[in-house]
Amino acid sequence: MINMTRTRFNLGNLILGVFFVGLSIYYLRQPEKALVLFPILVCVGIIFKGLYELFLSRGPITGQHHSWMLFLGVFDLVIGIASCVSTQFGLALLSYCLAFWIIMTSFTEIKLASFYRELERGYYGFIVVVNILMMICGVILLFYPIISLTMIYIMIITILMTIGIVKIIQAF
Repeated sequence: MINMTRTRFNLGNLILGVFFVGLSIYYLRQPEKALVLFPILVCVGIIFKGLYELFLSRGPITGQHHSWMLFLGVFDLVIGIASCVSTQFGLALLSYCLAFWIIMTSFTEIKLASFYRELERGYYGFIVVVNILMMICGVILLFYPIISLTMIYIMIITILMTIGIVKIIQAF
């Protein structure tokens, strides 16, 4: 049997929760600051990913040289640095990446839907219809990147607010 005892108040979670809720409210009131900070965080992540791929391309793990991994590492470094230098490039990159991600995910799900058809599940048609609609949304986002940026902005605020609320609840 599990002994569940009530622990004391957690000040760290409360501080984190209030910070994240406050940050989401701050970004809600000043969207331009959120749309400047997020590409910078992403470009730093892309630069670290590029450095990691360059490290892997030398073959420290497998002992082999991987030219494709070297190409990806250099490509990621160039994209990451360009995103850090130009915020507009970073925002455009994010908006188009979101659109391509939605299109590719929908395409993959449609391909995988045949698996559900073979299992004679009733939701095969539903999966195909929903993913066709998502693919259409992805194409729309390609032509209207401002919608994509708005979605990213709303997701950032929602995620920050949700994390903050959960942390505040965990504090008590």
